[in-house]
Amino acid sequence: MEIFVELQPAPVPEQPVVPPLAVDLDGTLVKTDLLLESLIALLKQKPWRVLQLPGWLLKGRAYFKHRVAAEVALDVSTLPYRADLVEFLRTQRAQGRRLVLATAADSQIARKVADHLGLFDHLLSSDGSVNLADEVKRDRLIREFGESGFDYAGNGQTDLPVWSAARKIILVNPSSRLRTGIAKTANVDRVFEDPPAGVATYLKPLRPQHWLKNLLVLAPLLAAHRLDGGSAWSRLTLAFLAFVCVASSGYLVNDLLDLQADR
Repeated sequence: MEIFVELQPAPVPEQPVVPPLAVDLDGTLVKTDLLLESLIALLKQKPWRVLQLPGWLLKGRAYFKHRVAAEVALDVSTLPYRADLVEFLRTQRAQGRRLVLATAADSQIARKVADHLGLFDHLLSSDGSVNLADEVKRDRLIREFGESGFDYAGNGQTDLPVWSAARKIILVNPSSRLRTGIAKTANVDRVFEDPPAGVATYLKPLRPQHWLKNLLVLAPLLAAHRLDGGSAWSRLTLAFLAFVCVASSGYLVNDLLDLQADR
């Protein structure tokens, strides 16, 4: 007599559910502030609109961002994205993790960024009436995912309220003070840092190679053979430094106005 015993398959252990990862935009996903870039673009594209800025601002920060975003055309494909962070997000998405772009930037710009990268499952942003920053962003994320139901990547002091409600945090190019302070109160998962910038990085936009042209202000004293004119030399040295500052300021303004084209 044969006895058949039905064997039950061994239970498959459940895979732990990884909470969604919310990512800030300004200063985190990109190395710049999109409101500032939008204002610069507005100054170049529609300078007459600058007169309306105070009126827009009086209606609230969210309205101000919305109106500025509606007036300018930013090429989001040329923005300075953080390549290491973007690559990390691609890996997380490939592993099935849900990604959320949570930003105080206006929805018009945030949507363009999200569509360009094609990484995010959900978008939370300012909408013309609500400025999604600080505690407002924290409360919105809690409503969506629950207390400690999400991880959050940010870069500055304004992200502290959100980090206080996150399960784990990701620091992006933090200051040493922020890194020290946050490490005492939160669970830091990882840190993304930019390589340190040397003096040459800051000098290059000032075009120091053109400063020599301003030495012409010293020509009158040299031509008059007044090499011992102490007070005159002091005044001309100040004049030289003033010309240097004015010239370098002009280069910086020009670079800002031509930012998108140069990229």
